[in-house]
Amino acid sequence: SNISLQTTSLPRPLPAEETARRFGSSFHRYIDLDFETLGQAMPEWQGAWDIVVCAEVIENVRAAPAEQLADLLSMLRPGGYLIVSTPNALNRAYVARLLTGRLLSTVYQRDKIREGRAQDFHVREYTPMELYDAVAAAGGKMEQEGLFDWYGGGGDRAIQHVSGRDAMMFIARKPG
Repeated sequence: SNISLQTTSLPRPLPAEETARRFGSSFHRYIDLDFETLGQAMPEWQGAWDIVVCAEVIENVRAAPAEQLADLLSMLRPGGYLIVSTPNALNRAYVARLLTGRLLSTVYQRDKIREGRAQDFHVREYTPMELYDAVAAAGGKMEQEGLFDWYGGGGDRAIQHVSGRDAMMFIARKPG
């Protein structure tokens, strides 16, 4: 009841006001994280939030995960929480394709970029350990992590090196 929800996303063809309405947000802004950080685009948000949620974004941005996580952590008040979900680069289907010589890498297509659909491509998917290390490098403290299926339904599972789970979520805390 006393929550201030403000949203950002990668650029889309919809007007920002329409996106804000869809999320029930009081404010929405598109930010191209390939070219600017949240801190650069919204300096007034630095240290302003108790919780920041970053859902299915970091795999679409051409920046190192530690850079992205440091930017997200900078939006938090001391002791605040960062919740991130992203694909699991070590899910069994990906590993099986890799072992058969069929890498699931993104291939950028010029026509998709011209049409403004480049955000549909994953620049890079990360492994659980890479993100664990990136949280530490960004100055955060990993509080909880797990793997889950977006499409297969349910279940939390502790982080492991290779999993049938196709997505991961973690909660990091800004020291304070």
